[in-house]
Amino acid sequence: MGDLPLNQPVLAYNPSMTSRMISLILAGSTLLLSPGTKAWAQDDLDVRVKATIQKGIDFLLDRQLIDGSWAGWAKGYECGVSPLILFTLLRSGLSTDHPAIERGLKFLGTKTPRNTYDGSSLLMALGATGDKTHSRWMKDVAEDLLEWMPDSGLYAYPNGAEDLSNSLFVALAFDIAAEQGIKIPSSVWRSLLSGTLLCLAEPRMVELPEGGRAVEQGFSYQEGASSCGSMSAAGITILEICRVRLGKRLSGGEQKALKKKQDGALLWLGNNFTLKHNPPARSWHYFHLWGYERVGSLLGVKTIGTHDWYREGAEYLIKNQKKAGNWYSEIDPAKFDPSLAQMAELRTCMALLFLRRSTLKRTSALAGTRVYRAKATIKDLVLRASGDTPLTLWTEKSELVVEAVEYFCRFPGREGQRLLLGKSKDHANGFAIRHEFDRTAKWEVWCEAESGSLRVKSDVLLVSIQGVKEPHLLEYASDSTRNLLARQDLVVTASSRAGDNVSGPSAFDNYLATFWECRKSDTDPWISVKLPRPVPVKKILLSPSRARRSDHGRARPKLVLVTLNGRNSYKVLFPDQDDVIKAVLELPRRKPVGSIKIEILEVYHGARGSSVVGLSEVEVVGR
Repeated sequence: MGDLPLNQPVLAYNPSMTSRMISLILAGSTLLLSPGTKAWAQDDLDVRVKATIQKGIDFLLDRQLIDGSWAGWAKGYECGVSPLILFTLLRSGLSTDHPAIERGLKFLGTKTPRNTYDGSSLLMALGATGDKTHSRWMKDVAEDLLEWMPDSGLYAYPNGAEDLSNSLFVALAFDIAAEQGIKIPSSVWRSLLSGTLLCLAEPRMVELPEGGRAVEQGFSYQEGASSCGSMSAAGITILEICRVRLGKRLSGGEQKALKKKQDGALLWLGNNFTLKHNPPARSWHYFHLWGYERVGSLLGVKTIGTHDWYREGAEYLIKNQKKAGNWYSEIDPAKFDPSLAQMAELRTCMALLFLRRSTLKRTSALAGTRVYRAKATIKDLVLRASGDTPLTLWTEKSELVVEAVEYFCRFPGREGQRLLLGKSKDHANGFAIRHEFDRTAKWEVWCEAESGSLRVKSDVLLVSIQGVKEPHLLEYASDSTRNLLARQDLVVTASSRAGDNVSGPSAFDNYLATFWECRKSDTDPWISVKLPRPVPVKKILLSPSRARRSDHGRARPKLVLVTLNGRNSYKVLFPDQDDVIKAVLELPRRKPVGSIKIEILEVYHGARGSSVVGLSEVEVVGR
């Protein structure tokens, strides 16, 4: 066990740590190791994939906003990227009762899909839960998608041209819906088939390596265009889904014709196989990689062309995962770039769907509970931890004669704060305790042992706690539905703004992903809004900018002065410097309000005139 990496999570297969399991670990039982350890088996792809998946999942969980949504596809999409992320997390092994899933579904319950991508990805997410209580919801979404089907069978953007990408998402959604017992008429599968075949590109006769000739024919994004990788994979996927769903309703001749088209597209994919881009040189690189997974899994093929598509793709994704767990680009927490954030979330979804072989529809949990090990102290008091909620903590066997061990925690960087988690005298089981945290966060934990007249302290571990269910976060998911400022013609002014992407109106757009922040040099930051007409107000909810847990430690408002109608002022305290919690101004009774000004008086993790600080959303509630 001396070769384990310091302060790094390790994947172990056991889903929870009982005393017996702890004893086995203390006795030296084998754990799966993270990349970089001396005991690492370079050809053990499965182990590395699991570690990579876990890191990607953690990235997506850290990016969830406090209302349960994610930031991508902010404008023009009611649901945005949130349902695709939920689908990814469920296919990656998160259980349906995980708080991130519950919060995400509650948020989506407040939205009405109005386009193909919204509706299809929502249907995919609902189907991935396997929860029959969502049947009515799924039927409603499926009915919308059926109503939106064009005569050609090829789906489109609202008021836009028809394309194969929209149709792919609908086929995936209908396939999952059918799995859950929702009837999709055979005429719909036939329409999808005919629409997809419209996007067949020009055929080409090619020489085969083993001798002979065959027709190579990929699929294009739109009718009449040239072949590309992502769309050839999309065409094969749709044809296979429709072929299976229609079954014996297809004649023998129709089956042979479809097989011939699939073979031609598969030959194109194999001859143009690459992991570096979407061939020949198109955008949506990771959408193309996910296409290899769908084709390989649906057709049950180990190779595409001469390539072991899964091994080569997994090696590529493991190598290109970023430090934060995402793909695409490193994210600078000091900057707000909505397009970068969107692509990081989307690419991470598609990378995880590939690595998890999501098309196989496996529902097993992600193998393993995270296990942590601190580095040794001088006296060899080594702290171990495993799990999430609850977290099991224990110490490794050592030469120390220990009578008792106490366990402590704090938020990272809070040197003056320590909370006692528990005390154990159970030497036989490594002085193990179990603790349930009350909030989702990254916590620093350590232990202190009594050894004769000595008190020995272990090194500090950083553990990620993601499984806590917090009622206030579930409430945040529906706050936007009660916001009286939504869709109002507002006049917004502010003392300053930190950049092009953080304008004042972003704090009043009923969307938590966008926000207003002042310039760092602003010594008197404020923002105000004037309504077209007064509205009856009972509560005002204030969310700090960057309303997600991954932005822990950034400057945020501590105390603000809220002035209504230019004359009535109230001081409002944000209740926690270490958590993203809304501040609430509750008036004694409902009051007509035509203008609101918010001045930031004090700042957590910073100060006025030296910190970028602001608000993500100002919500006004009438009751």
